[in-house]
Formats: sequence, structure tokens, C-alpha cells
Amino acid sequence: MTLWRKLHIGPLSNVACASCGKRLRMSWWSPVVVMLVTLVGGLAAGRMPSFEMALVPIVAAGVVALLALVYVVPVVGREDEAP
Repeated sequence: MTLWRKLHIGPLSNVACASCGKRLRMSWWSPVVVMLVTLVGGLAAGRMPSFEMALVPIVAAGVVALLALVYVVPVVGREDEAP
């Protein structure tokens, strides 16, 4: 599965695996954890004294969230599909 395709998988999406054909989805808690990382970056940016320094935690949180979605978030089979 390509990285771009994995970024577009969500808990309610119905995507077929390119190698085995099984229907896949993302777990419900994975986007919540990634959102919390981004929120912490935003809170850290709010405490910075200048705009340029505030961009650093925002960009860092975005990069960490993107890498977590691509490499850490598990893709699981859908339970609601008929065999």
C-alpha cells in the first residue's frame, strides 16, 4: 500500500489491500492520538514569544503526526464485512 493511500484510510473508509484484497480500515483511537500530538504542538506554540519561534513546534507536531499516521498507525481488517 502506498503512503499516500494509507494517509486517506479512516475508521469508516473501505479500502482494499493491494496485495491480498482484504478490506482494511484504521482503528478509531489512532486519529485521536495523532490529534493530541498536534494539540500539544499548538499549545507549545502559544507560549512562544515570537511568531517565528511559534512555527517550530507547529511544524514539528505536523511532521510527527504525519510520520505517526504513515508508520505507526495499524491498519486492521473490517469486522462488518461479509466473508
